[in-house]
Amino acid sequence: MKQLFFLLVAICLSQMVYAENPTGVYVTPFRGDKKAAISFTYDDGMLCHYTDVAPQLEKRGFRGTFWIIGANMDKNEPGYPWMTWQQVAELSKRGHEMSNHSWNHLNMTELSNEELTYEIFKCDSALEATTGKKPITFCYPFNAMNDFVVKVSSANRVGTRTFQVGQGQEVSHCTKESLTAWLNRVIEVGEWSVTMTHGTTYGYDKWENPELLWWLYDEVKAREKEVWVGTFAEVAAYREECAKVALRVRRWGQHWTIHPTLNLDERIFTEKLTLRIDGDFAGKNVTARQGKQALQVTNNGNHILLDFSPSGRAVRVKVSTEK
Repeated sequence: MKQLFFLLVAICLSQMVYAENPTGVYVTPFRGDKKAAISFTYDDGMLCHYTDVAPQLEKRGFRGTFWIIGANMDKNEPGYPWMTWQQVAELSKRGHEMSNHSWNHLNMTELSNEELTYEIFKCDSALEATTGKKPITFCYPFNAMNDFVVKVSSANRVGTRTFQVGQGQEVSHCTKESLTAWLNRVIEVGEWSVTMTHGTTYGYDKWENPELLWWLYDEVKAREKEVWVGTFAEVAAYREECAKVALRVRRWGQHWTIHPTLNLDERIFTEKLTLRIDGDFAGKNVTARQGKQALQVTNNGNHILLDFSPSGRAVRVKVSTEK
């Protein structure tokens, strides 16, 4: 009997696999295992972002990031209108990211410590009072930055805009051909591309024909199986979480238990991550839970995908042949 017992234990142990960040069980670089990501971002808080851009994005199911210059809201300058704070609040409720582009749009590398702090936190406070959400990203006026400015601006944020692709016609000279080439390259390389757009019919790098911008949205929409369109905050948080999460995986036959660990501030890093498990799942029923919550599983035959909280409890996956 003892020999039989030890034989059974040995068989069971042989079926159990325990590893940290094992091959075949991993977080995908982009949500939904997409090939690339794009964040459409718009500088300054111009009225055309509210009247033109946001509705066009929403028609395609997209949401954008609008970088707000606090001191300019509620201004009605002839030929150069700005959003109102009420419109900022409305766009936030509609799911767009309304974030910090400083209070006065000054070159932050030329400011004293006190002036720098004022520019950042006054705009933070106004946006939080208006939208109920404290900004967790930041955009540098004139793209001017140095190590100190980046350090101060990055505190308690998921990311700041340190790279971008200018899109417009007056300066960037965008055409259908150049925009198509850009989109193809983003997908081919598998990168996160952050666009920078100002006005549609006025302002810096304005579009001679805004219809070209709406055409671009259609082109991206047509390739949404390959591209994740997320706000700057969403993608920045996802990428940081993806880089920092650790997975401890235990497999017992057709059962997986994945314990995630994430050493980031859970108050701001709240994005769910996409977990991929490679294997033979064709024709099989796969269920998953994290704690008491059932998770939606996408079964692609040779792998499964599911979204989970990297700061949550263990994820348990079960595979059966039952329909």
